[in-house]
Amino acid sequence: MPTTRAPLNHKQAQDVLTAFTRWLSSLALKQTWLLLSACIATISIADLIFFPLGVTCGPFYMLPICLACWQLDFRSTLIVIVVTAVLSIMTFVVYGRPMTTFSLLGNLAVLIFVPGLVVLIVNGLRSSADRQHKLAHHDFLTGALNTMGFTREAAVVLSSSARTNKTWLLCFIDLDGFKQVNDRHGHEIGDQTLRRFGAKVGTSLRATDCFGRIGGDEFAWLLPVEHPASPRDVAEILHRRLIDILAQQHDLGCSLGALILPPDNRRPLDELMRAADQLMYRAKRSGKNQLRIASIADMTETKVNLVEGGAPSSHDLASRRS
Repeated sequence: MPTTRAPLNHKQAQDVLTAFTRWLSSLALKQTWLLLSACIATISIADLIFFPLGVTCGPFYMLPICLACWQLDFRSTLIVIVVTAVLSIMTFVVYGRPMTTFSLLGNLAVLIFVPGLVVLIVNGLRSSADRQHKLAHHDFLTGALNTMGFTREAAVVLSSSARTNKTWLLCFIDLDGFKQVNDRHGHEIGDQTLRRFGAKVGTSLRATDCFGRIGGDEFAWLLPVEHPASPRDVAEILHRRLIDILAQQHDLGCSLGALILPPDNRRPLDELMRAADQLMYRAKRSGKNQLRIASIADMTETKVNLVEGGAPSSHDLASRRS
């Protein structure tokens, strides 16, 4: 008996939309213009083919216009609107439809004004959506993703890793010496330290990266390993960069656990987060500014090593937060 596929629920639909918007945001400027040109050319050709049959494809020009509004600045969007308006008029001209100068200018005005109005509405909606998304998914102090935002975005990214054939690094970061900063200088200075750290890291993030504050002075960073770099080299470079950032702030350090995720990884995110957290904990126990790297393929061996190392004592748990 054939099985019917269940429709997408609300969360699945949100995940699909998030993945699509992340993909759009990851497009470079040249890629965006190529996609826009392909859309406009396809609609223009379809309009020329179907116009004699009494079918106009002009309304579909709103798709590239909205895409331009989402991805580009206002001037670029205005250029796309003018181009699509001219192409719509050219379809009438090609088939010899009579049009006076007045009607030509009137049609152009309408074809520019109406999409322009839509662009203003889309811009307003996007600004509102961006504000709401930032409040719900970002940490107010550092500007990084909060725990909920990080887990949601990381899950979406990792679900597409097999299709993109990319290796990823899931890094857990703990600030060495942060507790002493709070104890000596007060929580206000501690908050300023976290705020500056989040701002510094934020300037080096790529569109494909996920960076979040998991709690207190602990952060997580999910980033792709671009060929031909090796995961270990990327983790070491990232660790040195974080140490350089923190050395300027009350001589803080950084313990980092980096988990290598191959493209064929199928383990759930919560399991990956626990493994990366354990790697960071091992780095923390080894001293200041330590790095521990492991592959998810060696997770079983890693767990054995952790058990052999013994359960953390109360002193270890306290020192981990220092």
